[in-house]
Amino acid sequence: MTTRAWVARRCFATYKGGSQVNLTAIAPKNSVFTEWTGACVGTQPTCSLVVNDSLTVTATFVPVYSLQVALNGTGLVLGTPYGEAPSFISCGQNCTANFRSGTVVTLTASPTGAQKFLNWGGSCAGTKPLCTVKITGNTRVQAVFK
Repeated sequence: MTTRAWVARRCFATYKGGSQVNLTAIAPKNSVFTEWTGACVGTQPTCSLVVNDSLTVTATFVPVYSLQVALNGTGLVLGTPYGEAPSFISCGQNCTANFRSGTVVTLTASPTGAQKFLNWGGSCAGTKPLCTVKITGNTRVQAVFK
């Protein structure tokens, strides 16, 4: 008996009944694998299954965008949550981290020495040292200290 396994809704393969199939989700550039659904379930990038019938498997990928933080003056900007490994926002000078689309990042500006935090620029605004930005594309923020 020959059966088909559908993979990521865009391709299919034909296997003999009882065949062991190993699938590996490889994220396209600027995205990350998040989960399997259908005959494969879970968040591990590999899935093994035995094909005995027509199966549907979907690998879900989410875009990843950069958050660039520029500092004008002397200070530190910390961000939560962490971005995609191994990136995170912990800047004593300009830095960049990558985040999944839709991630809400909270940035905290802390002046150092005799400096004072003045304001945010770019995708953040205001004079309070706390800023929240939702990542929906490549994003730039500036923290101004004086």
